[in-house]
Amino acid sequence: MVQDLMEQNIKRHYYFDGDLILNFHGAPQKSFKVHRNVLELSSPIFKGIILFHPLTKNTRGLPVLTLHESPEQVEDLLSFIYPASYLFINWEKVSYLLSLATKYEIKGLKEACEEFLDRRAHEKPLEALILADEYNFPIAFKESSKLVLDDFLKYREEADFQKISLKAQNKFQKRYIDYLTAIGTLPKLSINLPAFTSNNVKTIFQQRVEKILKIAGIKPSELRALLLEPHLDYGKSYEGFKPEQITEHFGQFENLKAHFGKNPGTFYIFIEL
Repeated sequence: MVQDLMEQNIKRHYYFDGDLILNFHGAPQKSFKVHRNVLELSSPIFKGIILFHPLTKNTRGLPVLTLHESPEQVEDLLSFIYPASYLFINWEKVSYLLSLATKYEIKGLKEACEEFLDRRAHEKPLEALILADEYNFPIAFKESSKLVLDDFLKYREEADFQKISLKAQNKFQKRYIDYLTAIGTLPKLSINLPAFTSNNVKTIFQQRVEKILKIAGIKPSELRALLLEPHLDYGKSYEGFKPEQITEHFGQFENLKAHFGKNPGTFYIFIEL
């Protein structure tokens, strides 16, 4: 009777025709009653445990599998596995869901987390970068690197930056040093203006270069925008620099692929896995 009440503690994913009990270390009062075939089809790791490891049985003769994860985490895992339920992935869950997906080799869950990071990397760039680096997600890595590099002096001082692999840290350092070096040689960038352009217009673009050289830690996105901003003189628009010049001098820039809440016209330097 006591065992039955304990098993009924969690109603969600407690199926009347289930043939396997999931219990938890540290939370013996909570359990799920699930279907062996659902777990076996979803995960080769679960399949191996169920088929080849001896399981204890409860008072009703049902096999019991005891897990080390929390009941809340496993509930999310089951919500992804079972077709009639839905799992909403968010920033609070994505890290442990990736851990579960990797541990139990659930490919679909890992892909769902990757897709979440691809779309939402701009919301928490450093957190997205850490996970993308750990799980080898190229799109999320590239997208988050744009925003991290754009404010690199801030992000590199955060404790979580050390969670990125040493290889990735070195890539960031090199890319940012290359960017600073390019700023130092900015006066070499030729200003492309028609021969008849007034000296006043030419001076405007020269002053922009001088201004950039004086701004400590200017963001790559701001630098590019300042260099490419046309100057209006007596109703005529002049462009002193060309985008391809900027790319040749500073390296490639891209906008954010998923730019919700960000200006799609803003371009960033980046690194890739």
